Amino acid sequence: MNHGSPFMVMIFKLLNYIEILAVAATGAAFAMIYVEMSGGLELLMISMSVLASVFFLRAYQPLTAPPPQPGKENDQAKGFLELFCLVICPKVLGIGSSVTTVGILFMILKLKGAMEMLLIGCTVLPLAMAPIALYALSKPAWFGTLMPLLYRAVPLWLVGVYMLMSPPAQ
Repeated sequence: MNHGSPFMVMIFKLLNYIEILAVAATGAAFAMIYVEMSGGLELLMISMSVLASVFFLRAYQPLTAPPPQPGKENDQAKGFLELFCLVICPKVLGIGSSVTTVGILFMILKLKGAMEMLLIGCTVLPLAMAPIALYALSKPAWFGTLMPLLYRAVPLWLVGVYMLMSPPAQ
């Protein structure tokens, strides 16, 4: 699939590094909150907001098509199933991941709207994960391209469901 302009290619490469920094900063923020250091909540708010932004922007990143294999049918996009599983579901997954991340942040900060965002995100994520996982299993050439999407979404979904099921602290 086409990656677009060189500027967009550079932005999507930078998103990988920004995501790693945001995850590391989120871990540091949780450690700061655990040891009751000042500034932990502020760092958590910034890092999780950046992480949600990365998930949102990554939803618009075109997937890299696997190289064609000689002697096998070309697995390039052909119809509605490919459009749904390779274009629509990854976009829904990215936006749902962003909403779930903000919902988790709001739940931790005890802000209004946390339950609604978690409910929306945790409902949308499995609806997008299932077709992507089934397509990745049915088309092994796409497995390496689609699995990183699921590696990000599944743990996020599990944390979101856990937070939905746990009663809010008063």
